[in-house]
Amino acid sequence: MTEKICFLHLGFHKTATTSIQLTCRNNSKILKKKNIETPEFKNERNKISGNHTGQLRNIFDLSNKNLFSQVKREGIEPKQSNSLEGHIFEFLRLLRSKNNIFLSGEGIPLFPKESLERMVIEIEANGFQIHPFALVRSPYAYLNSALQQTIKGGKHYPWIGLSDDQLQNLEIVEKSLKLPNTVTSIKRLQSIFAESIHFYPFSTATKDPEGPVAFVLKNILKQDDLKEFEMTNANQSLSNFATRVQNILNKEIRHTNNNDLKKLIHRQNDQLNFERFLLTSQEFYAIEAYFKEIQISMNQLLGPGFTEETIRFSSNKSLQDINQSLIDLIRSLYQFAATNSKQKPKRSKH
Repeated sequence: MTEKICFLHLGFHKTATTSIQLTCRNNSKILKKKNIETPEFKNERNKISGNHTGQLRNIFDLSNKNLFSQVKREGIEPKQSNSLEGHIFEFLRLLRSKNNIFLSGEGIPLFPKESLERMVIEIEANGFQIHPFALVRSPYAYLNSALQQTIKGGKHYPWIGLSDDQLQNLEIVEKSLKLPNTVTSIKRLQSIFAESIHFYPFSTATKDPEGPVAFVLKNILKQDDLKEFEMTNANQSLSNFATRVQNILNKEIRHTNNNDLKKLIHRQNDQLNFERFLLTSQEFYAIEAYFKEIQISMNQLLGPGFTEETIRFSSNKSLQDINQSLIDLIRSLYQFAATNSKQKPKRSKH
């Protein structure tokens, strides 16, 4: 009997992870015809999730061990499919499949070790050989992407601003220089999966003529013909200036990661000539020693193929450029406020 394969996508942030997940979810019927089945985990909105992190985390949480055994023993489908019992039932159904299966979650490497081990044992006990894989950005490329992502999420970095002038009198606090990196996750995955895990440079995936999602489908999921697939691109980057503006707002305003701010930032972002976010040379020099530690660790873990890259910087804006950008931002703020005030429903008189 041919051993079934569990393709376990341990997607790091900023490596087209969401695009891969949504493409596999939206093309699940096509994948099933081609002998790969995806789970139908329902989220709180009763929609099928492309990212399986939350469901798998809850299924194998140590406190849910008895419930897992109960659902497995009784084999009765729960009425509420988006409940924990529903997720357990769906996972067990997936493991009974005669097809290969695909699971994906960037948060899986962060599961407690015992939870991960239980998940692996359960999958293998059902006749699957696990093929874990991850796409990995080079350190500097990942740093810039992750900085932008965490700024979008509300984090403030005091050494990132509109101008390098602020660095001249800034006392660099060490805790503010805890730079985003994948070193810890890579070490953890290697300790769990040893030589069975495959890491691929993200730069290699992006060189595919059809993009990184197609690279995964062709080279990892072994899909030769992609004509039937509808690709999903979930990338929504902010411009260099918009990212820097939000970083300032993250310091001045609490809980800035809300829908109104997102709308404002993206409106302003759309009206600018797009320049992707990169550190300036001065910002990079402020954190260079910490960055080199990450670079050395990555090289030791995965080799030079994952660390060789060109270090590029964004230009330090002149005062005139900053003033013009701020004028554009104020104009966007005014338009945003005016539009929102028109959309607000009038209160009824009693």
